[in-house]
Amino acid sequence: MAVYTSKLVASIVGSDATGTPISYTFGPFPGAMDLSIDGLQAGQVEALPVMSNGTFLELVEGDDVPVTFSITLLHDGKLIDNSSGKPLNMALKLGTYASGVTKDPGGLVWTVDVVVTLTRSAVSSTITLKNCRLTATYATAKEGNTVSLSGTAYGTGSARPVTVA
Repeated sequence: MAVYTSKLVASIVGSDATGTPISYTFGPFPGAMDLSIDGLQAGQVEALPVMSNGTFLELVEGDDVPVTFSITLLHDGKLIDNSSGKPLNMALKLGTYASGVTKDPGGLVWTVDVVVTLTRSAVSSTITLKNCRLTATYATAKEGNTVSLSGTAYGTGSARPVTVA
């Protein structure tokens, strides 16, 4: 069984509504990427209990539940650039993304789809986060400077916030 670790080759792709994906590949080296996704659940909908005189009857679907995530990347000289599709540019709508079109259905707030692909021995696992609002943090350290992208994947209509393949 192939076990995926943060030492493997990985890529992050950000797509705006123009449909032109811009990818960035990082790794394979230790600490190249840390990925954390919180709030995963079946169907990405809340489960609401139905009670009858204090006795549980069943669960019914409630509102869609967004997914929160964080991706920390080593600043390897390619994370920040005024002309290319780099992760920090994706969050800040700069460089290649400056004239981008938001994925948000309302059309006012900058969001993108984020696809993270992990590859081991030519076998890939893909996580797609839909309609993401991103924030970024830059930090310096002796072990290497990092850029952290945090975000909330809201999904759009029938497109759930996250898919895993």
